[in-house]
Amino acid sequence: MFYYSKHTNVTALTLTVLDIILSCDISVLLNVTFITVRCESSFVKAYIKGQDIQENPESYDYNLCGDTVPSPLVTTYPRLLLVFRAGPFTGTGFKAQYQFVTGKLLTKLVQH
Repeated sequence: MFYYSKHTNVTALTLTVLDIILSCDISVLLNVTFITVRCESSFVKAYIKGQDIQENPESYDYNLCGDTVPSPLVTTYPRLLLVFRAGPFTGTGFKAQYQFVTGKLLTKLVQH
C-alpha cells in the first residue's frame, strides 16, 4: 500500500506531507540528492521509526536543513513520513529518491 497526502495551511504554515505506509516487512531507503532549506524558518522533518506526528510532532528522527546532502536514510519500520515547510523564501526545497528494500540489501544498509 502506498499513501500520499499533501496538507496546506496547517497551523498557519504551508506544509507538504509525504507519508509512505507499506503493509509488509519492507523498509524505505530515502536518498536526498539536493537540498537548500534555510534552517531558521524552513525544514524537512523525517520520521523513520513508524511514529505518527499526530501523537508527538517533535518526535522526528531527522531535521534536514541547510545545503549539505545528508547520508541516505533507511526506515526501521515499513513507514516513511516527511514533513516539509518551505517558509517565506523562494528557491527553498529538496529532491529525493526513495526505494523499497528488503532482504540482503536491507541487512547491508542497516549494518552501515
